[in-house]
Amino acid sequence: MSGETVREPAPVTHSGPVWPHIWGLIRFRPHYYLTSALFVSVLFYLFPLVPGQIVRRVLDHLTGAAPAGAGIPTLIALLLGAGIAHGAALIVGATMDNATQLSAGALLRRNIFARVLERPGARALPASPGEAISRLRDDVQVAQLFLSWTPDPLGQLIVGGIAIGTLISIDPMISLAVLPPIAIALVVVNLASSRIRRYRRASQAATGAVTGLLGEIFGAIGAVRAASAEERVIEHFRAVNTERRNVAVR
Repeated sequence: MSGETVREPAPVTHSGPVWPHIWGLIRFRPHYYLTSALFVSVLFYLFPLVPGQIVRRVLDHLTGAAPAGAGIPTLIALLLGAGIAHGAALIVGATMDNATQLSAGALLRRNIFARVLERPGARALPASPGEAISRLRDDVQVAQLFLSWTPDPLGQLIVGGIAIGTLISIDPMISLAVLPPIAIALVVVNLASSRIRRYRRASQAATGAVTGLLGEIFGAIGAVRAASAEERVIEHFRAVNTERRNVAVR
């Protein structure tokens, strides 16, 4: 990042909409994000449909129902070309997706650490240093993953429309049997989203408690040994870690 002007999202001082901050991360490296969106969030979903369409034409040729057009050798060549193009797109997409996530994670950690250094020494961290390390690791990872997944609904809508249209053109009755369970699954997931978010927050808090306790134990190891409190500390750590495991499983 040397030699470049770092455009920072405004620091988060209160709970509010997350999208302005996501937009700030996108603007930090827009070429990484847009390339990743094209190859990972659009082409990644579209490419699997191409072999199916080609194989469909091959089967139509074998049954004599194919319209005038490319013959079987041409279709086989197209199938091989589609496979090669798919592999190349995966390489480009994975590279750009990793670049998007790493650059966003680096910017978030840099801004958080700069904000910590700006605060008074007595109030620099709202929790223990161990929990702060957990936040810098786990929470930033969640944010950068969310950033890289934001274009996915576009690719999913495109491929879903094409797939549904193809299915209806082949057999409308089968389409009527297949689509309702999918719609029901989407409704159930949406209804469960608030509970999922609540469990996620509980998991983050429990993980922070474990890492914070570990930092305190290692920082006060001399006092623990002087008080012969090793067994009590270990039991407390087991209880905290058991709680973390329970909320993570939920």
